[in-house]
Amino acid sequence: SSDHPPISLQDLAALGALYANVGDAATHLTWMEERTWLVQRADGTQRAISVQPAPLRDPVSGEIVGAVHTLQSVQSWYDQDATKEEFLSVASHELRAPLQPLILASRFIQRWIDRPEHHVELATLADQIVQQSKRLSQLVLDMINMTRINSGVFVIERGATDVAKIVRDVVAEHQSLTKRDITLVGADAPIPMQADDEKLWQAFTNLISNAIKYSPAPAPVTVTLSHFTAADASPWLRVAVHDEGNGIPPEQVQHVFDRFYRAAVSKGMERQQQDGLGLGLYITRAIVTGHRGRIAATSVVGEGSTFTIELPLQQLDGEGAVSE
Repeated sequence: SSDHPPISLQDLAALGALYANVGDAATHLTWMEERTWLVQRADGTQRAISVQPAPLRDPVSGEIVGAVHTLQSVQSWYDQDATKEEFLSVASHELRAPLQPLILASRFIQRWIDRPEHHVELATLADQIVQQSKRLSQLVLDMINMTRINSGVFVIERGATDVAKIVRDVVAEHQSLTKRDITLVGADAPIPMQADDEKLWQAFTNLISNAIKYSPAPAPVTVTLSHFTAADASPWLRVAVHDEGNGIPPEQVQHVFDRFYRAAVSKGMERQQQDGLGLGLYITRAIVTGHRGRIAATSVVGEGSTFTIELPLQQLDGEGAVSE
């Protein structure tokens, strides 16, 4: 089993002899017990493999004269288990984080509810409850969306919408909540499109909130909308969100849209020491893909990052499911 010490490929021959020499009790067996082993490769790394032995019988006597092994890599299963354990650890922490201030704020409100002299504090506590409730709701929504993406039931519901208005509203909301300087370019005129307005709202929210989160105040954030024509002459929209934060190392840029990316790099980069499950960009990519679009990230360490969404403006009506 996986609890056994590692074995080398050379030891598998000995295993074959062991499985073959099982005595009369095995003469009626076609397949024997399947086991999982850690195999040490030439470079010293280990891989998990499933070893399923079968006896080789003499065609005349029917006696077992040898054994054959079917080997299958199950490393992905082990990797998935490790990912799940890490996710559960991060998720439990992130879900607890907003609960504590919610509980404390609620207790103070209970104490001060009949004391008018504390009306200012009560208003502040009420705001805290709203903000932490939104945070908790977003965490739960991210987990639900991740499950839907993995199950192939993350549905894009298209309808007539104005992408420019969605971006303007998202920017206005973040300016109001964070008091950050966000420059918006190219969003004055309507940009009609058949799209899922709620999903696009979530995608733009993820990009803009990340830009604010990962760039120190008062560094500006710039959101630029522009049109371009694809090689097939079809019209496309480009939405670029640029921050002047710390940037992302080149070798890690390719992983920013991976599921749980935040948890994977939190030990090595201060930039990733932020709240969240590491699902925001993963879900954003699914939203963009569901609209037949593209998403990309570029970054220069010490100068900032730019996340770009490109969407075809000629979208089909109806629904579509997105899977990983």
